[in-house]
Amino acid sequence: RQAAWAAALSCALVALWDVMLHPVPGWQLEPSTDARGTDSGLPDIFDQNALLLLRWKQQLQNQPDEQNMLSMAAEALGVEKGKLATQSLIVNHRLLLFKFLGPTEKGSKVHMHMRWKALTLSPPTRLAEVMDNDFPGTLNVTTCLHMQSR
Repeated sequence: RQAAWAAALSCALVALWDVMLHPVPGWQLEPSTDARGTDSGLPDIFDQNALLLLRWKQQLQNQPDEQNMLSMAAEALGVEKGKLATQSLIVNHRLLLFKFLGPTEKGSKVHMHMRWKALTLSPPTRLAEVMDNDFPGTLNVTTCLHMQSR
C-alpha cells in the first residue's frame, strides 16, 4: 500500500513538473473577436469551427485565389461567403486555414467543422478540382501543441 502511495505521489509530481515546464503560449489563450466585432468569449484554439483547412492540389497550374477558395468552401457548406473568414494563407504549404463566423442555421444538428470534415472526404465537383482531399479538413490542435513543444 505504501508503494502505491509513493507511486501516485511521484506521478503527481511529474505531471506538475511537466505542466510547469511546458506552459501554453499566451497568444493561444487570447479571446477571439470575429469580423462583426462580437466576442465569443473563447479563444479560437477552443473553437473547432475556427480551425478549418483547405489544401489545394500541387498539380494545379496556378495558385487558386484566396477569395475563390472561400467561395467554393461556402458553396459546398451551403452558407454565405461572408460567414467564412481567412485565418491564415500559407502558400508554401498550399494551405488555407479559415473559420466559420456563424451562427449556424436553426435546426442544424451537425456542427460546421463536422460538415466540413465530411465534405473533404467526398467533395463536390467544383471543390474536388482544387482541393487535396487526402489532407485533413480540420486542424488538430493537440498535435500542433505537441510538435511546438519539441
